[in-house]
Amino acid sequence: MIRFLLERPIAVTMIFVALMVFAYIGFRTLPISLLPPIDVPQIVVKVNYPNASPEAIEQNVLSPIRERLQTLGGLEFMESKAGSETGTVRLSFAFGTQMELAYIEVNEKIDRLTNGLPRDLDRPQVIRINTNDIPVVRLQIKPNRDLDFYELSQLTESILKKRIEQLKGVSLVDINGRRERMIAVRPNKEALAALGISETSLIETIRQGNEELPGISVEDGQFRYFLRLATRIDNPADISRLPVLTKEGVAVPISRLAEVSYAETEPLGFHLSGLEEGLVMTIHKQASAKLNELMPEIYAAVDRFGEEFTYLDFELTQDQSLLLNAGIDNLSSSLLFGGLFAFGVSLYFHGELPHSSHNWDFPTQLAFNQFHCFLFLRALHKCNFFIWFGLRAGDAHRQCHHRDG
Repeated sequence: MIRFLLERPIAVTMIFVALMVFAYIGFRTLPISLLPPIDVPQIVVKVNYPNASPEAIEQNVLSPIRERLQTLGGLEFMESKAGSETGTVRLSFAFGTQMELAYIEVNEKIDRLTNGLPRDLDRPQVIRINTNDIPVVRLQIKPNRDLDFYELSQLTESILKKRIEQLKGVSLVDINGRRERMIAVRPNKEALAALGISETSLIETIRQGNEELPGISVEDGQFRYFLRLATRIDNPADISRLPVLTKEGVAVPISRLAEVSYAETEPLGFHLSGLEEGLVMTIHKQASAKLNELMPEIYAAVDRFGEEFTYLDFELTQDQSLLLNAGIDNLSSSLLFGGLFAFGVSLYFHGELPHSSHNWDFPTQLAFNQFHCFLFLRALHKCNFFIWFGLRAGDAHRQCHHRDG
């Protein structure tokens, strides 16, 4: 085999060059992340049940869910926890379980169970744990002047978030600490009592006024038009004009019976950056994206935000690329010094410094042989100190014979 290769130096050179080209292409397309995409063999089912006690959640929600999920394939352990207005069921699977199929199976069982759960309960959330769910960076957003947090939330949701999502390599952008707005109706009990109107009639009027009417089909000769009426209530003025009928059949607008205005919903949580309240955007990357190429684009986008929105302060925190670059630099220096050390050890066992190019062949060959053996043993997960010491001892024995010869 060796003689066959030596007789064809051009073919061997072309194969070597082709391998180098393919290796370079593979290296350029290889995704770079701080952590590999690992599927943790766990799934969490989260339940949000407002105004419910832990006993009610355990009896009416978590217990039926546990009974339905006991037949999952590969399930090893199940635990649940009920709290005030919330509950969780954690499922632990055996290693090697295909988590994609397990996730689909859990969702299917939850869908079948929905009719047996309380009607006012939202669908339980099924959360799959993966290392890709860890955000690559967090963007802190704080107003540097008096600014309504609802307006800040709308600006972040409608503009900043969409611009970050347009960057190549970004898969998901989530916002924490935002505020939502609702339409609040505060009844005037004295006015209602004077006209003999109950609060139930007021609620029913608002509900009927907010219903969507079915579509209408209109025929005009050989043409047919489908019309849909926009009857959704979008602002307090629309609600204020809705009529409520008294017992005598007189229509009274809601503006005379209640105060209608915008109000902020109760926040589910607060986000503090330092000692100031603000918003945070968690940015997730695609599995095939390169972190060291994505982060400069994110930094450039944040710089543009700072120039355009001068009344906001932006700060990037928990940047994974810093740890990744530090790890790559450490690995590069370790490979460099490790290779020099291995080559130096080979020269030491050789016994003398080679004086010609011919004398350099043997120690160079030993160094490459050690490197190839190391890669082979590393692939088999068999590399340790004792095996490495045995390789060095064998090389030293061969070098002694080579020097004596």
